[in-house]
Amino acid sequence: MNSGKGGDIEMLAEDLRYFDALVKDDAQSLQARIIEAVEASPNPYDHLKAVTGVLVENQANLGARIKVLEQVLLGKSWAGIDTAEISQPVAEHNYAPQAQVDVSAETFGQCQNMYGVEHTPEGLAYSWTGPSPEIVFDVPVLRDVEKVFRLGFISAMDDDELVKEAKILVDGETQQVEMDFDGQTRGLCCALPVRKDSRASRIEVKLIRTLSPAELGKGDDKRKLGLAITGYQVADLKSHPA
Repeated sequence: MNSGKGGDIEMLAEDLRYFDALVKDDAQSLQARIIEAVEASPNPYDHLKAVTGVLVENQANLGARIKVLEQVLLGKSWAGIDTAEISQPVAEHNYAPQAQVDVSAETFGQCQNMYGVEHTPEGLAYSWTGPSPEIVFDVPVLRDVEKVFRLGFISAMDDDELVKEAKILVDGETQQVEMDFDGQTRGLCCALPVRKDSRASRIEVKLIRTLSPAELGKGDDKRKLGLAITGYQVADLKSHPA
């Protein structure tokens, strides 16, 4: 009995040493990825975003692994309970669609092709798009009635081309684009046709190109920029101002 307990303790100690080694190895790997992401960022605006992106990805991978582990353990350990096989490692969308959506630039952290959040002297948050001329949003909104999507912005690198030639696609279908002004921001607007399912709507805003302030003789900033976005909204057609 004593020898058996001693063997169990030694196995537990070995497992703990192995776990500690894994933690140290993962910590070094994560640190290296963060340093690599920061070094690859074109300017200080993207440093925090780069670090956040690596941490979010790492946390998502950890969460997915834990879910798989729970699935396996529950399926093997719980008598009389069979757990369904995981058909997809991560659900396509894990948030419920809303009747209306209003997203500020402050929450653009998970959007691709966006620079870090900046603020006007009045405190209005905005984020430049770029370097790609395409910006994609997965919008969790109900499509039970016709609605309007509005992308608000306060500046564009080239109004004549970037704004006038902008296109908006909703789930791959090109929509007619209109412009408005709400007294504070300009907006690129389009209709969201009725759709009965509850999947998030993929909205793609396509500009013809991006430009840097340096190219236009407006300073030394070499970032490829498009629109200075303040946020996007989805509202019922009836409540949207004409």
